[in-house]
Amino acid sequence: MMAHVFILATCRNPALLPATLLVFQTLRTGFPTAGVTVIGNALEGDALAAVRAACGQTGATFANEDATIHDAWVDRLVLRQSAPFVLVDTDMVFWESVEGWQLIHPLAGGHQLPWYEEYSACVYRERLHTCLLFVDPVEVRRRIAEWAGTFRTAPWRPQIELVRQSVQPRLNKCPVFCDTAANLYNAIGGQHFTARQQSAYAHLHGGTWVDICQPHLPAAPDLAAAHAAVFQNIQVAREFHQREEDYKAANRKLHADKF
Repeated sequence: MMAHVFILATCRNPALLPATLLVFQTLRTGFPTAGVTVIGNALEGDALAAVRAACGQTGATFANEDATIHDAWVDRLVLRQSAPFVLVDTDMVFWESVEGWQLIHPLAGGHQLPWYEEYSACVYRERLHTCLLFVDPVEVRRRIAEWAGTFRTAPWRPQIELVRQSVQPRLNKCPVFCDTAANLYNAIGGQHFTARQQSAYAHLHGGTWVDICQPHLPAAPDLAAAHAAVFQNIQVAREFHQREEDYKAANRKLHADKF
């Protein structure tokens, strides 16, 4: 069965609408035949009209729902869906089809090593990035149960949130930021995309909230300017993955004392 694609379309700042719409330019390059469901995150006005039109042009099903946040939305999909699905961010560009990839683990995505995340001022926990994440939810839930069986618990001892974001304290050390599904990856593992698979797409990072995060990223490239260049010419995004890897490698050396 071909996995269904789910996209949460958020536009909290009208000036960043191009980041909400970007994926639709190449959606059918990445997923030529897959079913696609786009959930509007309480979209209004021009953003609602634009996303609805883009869905019509790409053959995606659209539903505008009440406001949510991304990690809560992902959590619901992981816990409730009964068929394989793919999470796709809106600030994505696809260079070729990814829907035929043969994946052997129920969780597969681009691997992110720990680094010092300057926006949160935390060490970023290792995970698979959710910008493009393949999930077999039934098998994921089975493996969660298997993992939970490796330790003893009690009715009054709640299990840690595996999908939702959290910040975990460390005494006299830099806190750890667990981004969406970071704890899930650390509980059940996952399949890392190969370098060849990574080259099939690009992700802008922070596309729909760059106005919030950019002022807190003094060592990072000017993301807003880089995103604007992509909106003018998507080919610019081809260099993004390597630039990100170079930045994070330098970041880990610069902030080695925080790990």
